[in-house]
Amino acid sequence: MSSRSGTSQAQRVPEALAEHYVDVDELSLQQLLVVALDSARQVGFEGRAPGTSWENYFKDDEIVVFAEILATRVHAVTARFEQVLAQSAPATPDADALSAHMLQQWFGQLGRWSEILLNHGGVQGADLGAMLAGLRRQLGHELHGVGVSDGTPERGHPLEAAGGAPAAPPAQKPQLRAAFHQVMKAVEMAQRSAQARLPRALRSGQHDPGIGMLIAFAQLYRRAQEKLNRFTGRHLDFYYDQVLRVRPHGPERDAAFLVFEAAPPGLAIPVDGGTRFLAPYDRSAPELEFVTEHSMIVTDARVVALHTVFFERNRLSFPESRLYEHLGQRERRYPTACRLNPIALASPGMLPKDESCEAAPLFGAPRSAAMAPPGAVARIGFALASNVLLMRQGERKVDVVLHLGSDGTGPAGRLWQRMDGLLAEVTQAMKKSQAEQDPLTTHGTNANDPEILYRVLERMFSISVSGSAGWIDIAEYSAGFMRGAGNVDTLSLTFRLGAEAAAVVPYAPALHGEQYPGNCPMVRFELNALAYVYPYGLLRGLPLVRADIEVEVSGHRALELQNHIGLLSAASPFQPFGPLPAVGSYLIVGSAETACKNLTGFELVLEWGGLPRAVRGLGAYYAGYAGDARDGLTPFGDVRANLSVLSDGAWAPLDESERPAVTLFGAAAAPDATPAGASASSPVAAARRLRFDRVLPQGRRIGRVEGPAPFVYTSGARGGFFKITLAGPDFLFGHRDYPFILANCLSYNGQPRNGARLRELPAPPYTPLLDAIWLNYRATATIVAAPSAAGDAFLRLSPLGWDAARGAGHQRDLLLPRFDDGGNLYIGLSASDLRAPLTLFFHLREDALPMVELANRELYWSYLADNAWRPLLPYAVRADSTHAFLRAGIVTLTLPPDISCDNTDLQSGLFWLRVSCDTDLERFCSLYSISTHAAQVFRDLGAVAAPLAPASIAAGTITRPRQAIPGLGRLKQVTASYGGRLAESRHDMRRRTAERLRHKGQAITPEDYERLILQQFPAIDRVKCFANLSVALRPDGACCPGHVLIVGLPACRSNGHLAEFPRLNGYLIGQVRQFVEAHISPAVTLEVVNPVYQYIQVRCTLVLRAGADLGWYVNQLDALISDFISPWNPIGNTCHFGWIIRRHDIESFILAQDGVLAVSGFSMLSVSGRDLDLFSLKDTAAPGMTGEPVIEPTYPWSIAVPIKRHHITVKHAGAATPASPTGIGQMEIGSTFIIGGKRDEE
Repeated sequence: MSSRSGTSQAQRVPEALAEHYVDVDELSLQQLLVVALDSARQVGFEGRAPGTSWENYFKDDEIVVFAEILATRVHAVTARFEQVLAQSAPATPDADALSAHMLQQWFGQLGRWSEILLNHGGVQGADLGAMLAGLRRQLGHELHGVGVSDGTPERGHPLEAAGGAPAAPPAQKPQLRAAFHQVMKAVEMAQRSAQARLPRALRSGQHDPGIGMLIAFAQLYRRAQEKLNRFTGRHLDFYYDQVLRVRPHGPERDAAFLVFEAAPPGLAIPVDGGTRFLAPYDRSAPELEFVTEHSMIVTDARVVALHTVFFERNRLSFPESRLYEHLGQRERRYPTACRLNPIALASPGMLPKDESCEAAPLFGAPRSAAMAPPGAVARIGFALASNVLLMRQGERKVDVVLHLGSDGTGPAGRLWQRMDGLLAEVTQAMKKSQAEQDPLTTHGTNANDPEILYRVLERMFSISVSGSAGWIDIAEYSAGFMRGAGNVDTLSLTFRLGAEAAAVVPYAPALHGEQYPGNCPMVRFELNALAYVYPYGLLRGLPLVRADIEVEVSGHRALELQNHIGLLSAASPFQPFGPLPAVGSYLIVGSAETACKNLTGFELVLEWGGLPRAVRGLGAYYAGYAGDARDGLTPFGDVRANLSVLSDGAWAPLDESERPAVTLFGAAAAPDATPAGASASSPVAAARRLRFDRVLPQGRRIGRVEGPAPFVYTSGARGGFFKITLAGPDFLFGHRDYPFILANCLSYNGQPRNGARLRELPAPPYTPLLDAIWLNYRATATIVAAPSAAGDAFLRLSPLGWDAARGAGHQRDLLLPRFDDGGNLYIGLSASDLRAPLTLFFHLREDALPMVELANRELYWSYLADNAWRPLLPYAVRADSTHAFLRAGIVTLTLPPDISCDNTDLQSGLFWLRVSCDTDLERFCSLYSISTHAAQVFRDLGAVAAPLAPASIAAGTITRPRQAIPGLGRLKQVTASYGGRLAESRHDMRRRTAERLRHKGQAITPEDYERLILQQFPAIDRVKCFANLSVALRPDGACCPGHVLIVGLPACRSNGHLAEFPRLNGYLIGQVRQFVEAHISPAVTLEVVNPVYQYIQVRCTLVLRAGADLGWYVNQLDALISDFISPWNPIGNTCHFGWIIRRHDIESFILAQDGVLAVSGFSMLSVSGRDLDLFSLKDTAAPGMTGEPVIEPTYPWSIAVPIKRHHITVKHAGAATPASPTGIGQMEIGSTFIIGGKRDEE
């Protein structure tokens, strides 16, 4: 693994190219004062004691002491000490004495500085002297063990002289080294304090006049020194300007997008090319000018609706993941769900506050399979409308048989072929699962195909019918499938409605919603997202040949009744043939529900009331009517009736002899069981079923009766009624003969001679009485994918509307709406006219993911006309600055004249556009909003502008045109400008030229790749080039000769505490790949990727000092640990690539924090993933881990980052807690809870 951390923008400048890398005179102000002090030591002071020098005049001023402290070269002194210490040996006591003497001298120097500053210094000097005194006291106790005394060296004696050194007590090398480093640390602390106090000390005005003159001389000398030190810069200028003849690059103009408010209805406002717009970026500077390059027209068109329809294809969902649709030369998995997501429209002129604002997926696809798609389950299905579904009461059964053709795509073009493939995949998976659970069942275990088919069909649809109180949901239904002859398969669906269920009534928009055509009762079939297999893949593209509907109703009582006397009511018992039934008496029965249906079965159930209690039937009941045979009276016989149906105003059959005859009452007792409503002593059948099946073919359907008009039989009726006519015998029920028979009987019984042979009085004749009457019927209807005069209709239900089939071709007769692509963005426009070119600004969040082959990501634009999606021709997309939705930009369209707004597939009254894609849907940018009337403007670099104008301007800076445009409303700069660069400075020019001289425009070494990219793309902050690595071929990081892997990072805007760490967007990665490929050998295979972020969590138990605020302290420590791990912080781990995080490093860091007394139970978790779906987990406390606990990169291109929350617990003092593996109960979903497993193979 390479230990290089790549190259960043800050690392590009070689130190040798800095203007002051080598100066002619490098003395600082402090060094000048020290040199002056040394010179003063060499000059005698006249008039004083011999040997006295001018040094005594200057040495006691605090400025001189500050200069001495700052001029001390700590690293050089430490290196000298280490050299002396390394040369010492047991046989060389002089070297040991010299080391101890150096320690003694520097410890004494701290005391001398402190003494001078405390005695002669001002405010600043006294403060520093007090600090030095405190340090010296603290060090004195610690250095006493190595024999260091409290002596203070005299000024002028070399600190490192060996002569006259006092004898040092024996000391070990580690002790001497530790003591010396402590003293040097104290010197460094004094330097930091002196550096901060020196400016204030210079301005204090409390210096001796002689010292003041010396300081003034030093400062004047600095001016001459600066002029002298320009030599290096002038030499560099000569080399680049005169020898290499290199010139700085000029500025590059930036571009911005403007969105104009829509014009009033009917107006068209031109905005000419060359129109200037002003950007007042600073009150004290002139306004920047931006210019349009192309003309445009602002109309009243505006975006008023945005929706996405996304077909999810979850590779973890079985069995869809094993089933494939064949689309020409490619195939794709079956969809597992369809989601509809309405995108909220931004208010006019509203801008997102920052990049963290919520944006919707452009095509509805989530970033990873672990994320739920936005929106709700989309409605997809079909509906059948027919009067045959009008069923107001009774027990109702509905059978729907769909006859489905082939989609013409070949081996999977028919439903039975798809079903066979599904059954084979499920059977194979079941056998494999059983074999893994019990190897003994590998052979001889067969999956049950009917059971699998039942699973597939049982919840394929969600069914509902139009009811009197809204849609009635069908809780259960049965389904069947049959491979048909020819090229047609059948799918049958059966459901029932109980007598308690609400009436199925005609569809009414006010009651049932939407605006479906017609007013026939309707049944809807919507795809069920909870089905065993999401049905769209099975039914996609299959044409509907026809749909057969059969209804069966039992117990329908809403009948219209009439006889030769008048209207009857079944609300109470009634006499169907009147009080005196005779041959020719009739009962007319009709139903408004059945009058409009194609009946295949019609059965009336008559429940007779008031039946005589005759053991042997009505024949025995009328025994008293026989009398003497000489009287000529006929006994009771079977009562017959003829059945007929009204057809075109006449009762059919016209010939009464051809009418079916039925027996209403028999003379003998009924041989079957005792009927309901009769006692055991009266076996006469109380219920009678009359079937009209033989006359049904001659009946005539009429239109459905609507409105308040009653459905009654009149002379003008044309159909819909059935007639029961009494046909014999002549005796019938005896009403005609009863008076005569009774008179004869009474006369006979009144004669004395007949006293011994009295006749039984005849029973009163039975008048037929109906306690109840109801209807059982069957009816059918056949619906084809074409308009019907009877009102029958077939509708395809789409997520946002519906489409009535018209039978105009293959595209018009599909069972389900056709979606050729997995992701669809719908754009609804309101406009009076769309003849002018339409500009759409796509405000995108630049979070696109890399795409390997961008050319294969085809986008399909289409428009809705006459309820059909028609593709936009290639020339209709005039421009696309979004680069296929990889960045914000403008799409300019020319729409054909046949685009219409009177459609039902989507909201009517709007013009609809659709852009679709089928691959890599999760890799496109997220969408903020779409706006009409957008223009791209470029900065005019020739206009008057301040030299310090920024390279780009923030969103909202451009506010108005330079000259007012009549009729033009407000405008808004939606995003910050992009693409601009300031004029190249000489510093940047030297850096660019130095890199150019090194790589000569060819990428050969890793640094060549890195510096070429950083120069071309300023937005990239760091680049790492890995030779012989490939993510695509060897994701494990193994060697892959001939491949080069580029990993880039944008600038991190914080300290690395982010929910989403910085990544290059897909557009920029594509630009980097395209740029680098022009500078490499054709034999190199290039990959450009984002890094893999490896999340680190620290888990430990702390003992804190008493009285600490535990909550606040733990939160602070959590943030400090994150800072230590994050490579964007100067402490701790500063490597982006090639890092290692060791246990003892973090433990030591934690122990160094104020208030931490002990750390135990320390472990680290590492969570990393190659993509957004699959992750791996490592626990340093897991069983089997040996050696020092460390976390290393999972992949060479991994970057260590802190997890959002560490696991820190606090306990009171006690025994140390050992590290233990992290159990599942301690893991956090969305953070450290990882489910392992092999990646599903594509």
